Amino acid sequence: LGLVRDIEIDGDDVHLTMIMPCEGRQTWFEWFAEVAEQEIRLRLEPVGGISVKLTDTPTWSPQMMSIGARRIMGFEVTGLEVDRPEENA
Repeated sequence: LGLVRDIEIDGDDVHLTMIMPCEGRQTWFEWFAEVAEQEIRLRLEPVGGISVKLTDTPTWSPQMMSIGARRIMGFEVTGLEVDRPEENA
């Protein structure tokens, strides 16, 4: 959905920066952060510390989503767009 803006690995520690998709959704951040931490621990064992922080720049837009996600969510997709692997991570 384009919510992950940055991932840094420092030894065994993972630092994740996320953005919420709509103004006012920051109240959901704790839930997103908990789920992100659970998924990281599940998929990247062993992992040390995990930090998840919220950013508000750049402003989220549907173009941050993969083409597949936009199609599923009903957003318009033009024939000129190409999914790049780094956008689907």
